[in-house]
Amino acid sequence: MINGHVGADENAELPDAEVRDATLSAAEFETKLAEKDARIAELEGEVARIADSRTGRQARSQIEQLLEKLGQNSSNSHLPPSSDGPGAGKNERKPKSKGKRKRGGQKGHRGAHRELLPPERVDEVIDLFPEVCLDCV
Repeated sequence: MINGHVGADENAELPDAEVRDATLSAAEFETKLAEKDARIAELEGEVARIADSRTGRQARSQIEQLLEKLGQNSSNSHLPPSSDGPGAGKNERKPKSKGKRKRGGQKGHRGAHRELLPPERVDEVIDLFPEVCLDCV
């Protein structure tokens, strides 16, 4: 070996059969390459046929359905919250901001109530009185 290059003398150390087996002629190399290209083209055609076939379409639709199911949880489907699993996290809501008005009926609101019937339209009047006065007990 001179300056990192292999000389002709070093190839002489290898037996002739190994050298012939290890090296391919250009014609043999091109033949093998053409065979591999033909096999690749054949397999690509088969993949295209499978993808276009009914089985391929069914597989794609099944994959889409499974992906939709995978994205479902209790907030976007009919499933109960217990089906979400341990890693789902809680759907926590933002706390409500305190409004300007107080709770309950507001001043000036008329309210909704049933008007009493006039006495002439009443069939029977029943007086109900407590048995014991709450102040006396």
